[in-house]
Amino acid sequence: MSFSDFLTFVFSILTLVGIVLVVVLLVFLTAKNTRNNKVFAHLDQYAHHHVFLVVFLSVLGSLLYSNVIGFEPCTLCWIQRIFMYPMLVLLIVSFVRNESKLMRPYLLWLSGLGGVVAIYQYLLQFGIVPSVVCSATAVSCAKLYVLGFGFVTIPLMSLTVFALVFLALLLQKK
Repeated sequence: MSFSDFLTFVFSILTLVGIVLVVVLLVFLTAKNTRNNKVFAHLDQYAHHHVFLVVFLSVLGSLLYSNVIGFEPCTLCWIQRIFMYPMLVLLIVSFVRNESKLMRPYLLWLSGLGGVVAIYQYLLQFGIVPSVVCSATAVSCAKLYVLGFGFVTIPLMSLTVFALVFLALLLQKK
């Protein structure tokens, strides 16, 4: 197994776990009386820690795929990075300054907008939507560098991260 295959396997597994967590967070968001739940209380207290871990692994993965394995990012991948990388910086600043609540709106906006781009690219890769963005670069945004378990692509990995960040922070007490 090559390093690329190993990395794809690991990040595909993490994406599947992330998708399950997204479903769980959606249940918490829509269920009644979740505010008194112990899991919700833990999430509320440690949301920024969990979000930091997810974003850190995402940034690490994107750098490994592009700088170690050599996958050249397309335009939409760069746009998703524009939303992802500042989240890591904001999370680090929020830990250093102990101001996690102040960073919340910025993280929500970055994850929401990044998620929209990731959804578009995922649908583009499977031919569901036409390409209107990616003709300016030599790298096609529809190219499948990774296909784990028959459906996990890099944009789905990115979308899962954006969704986890958005939902974890949305569930956090204001």
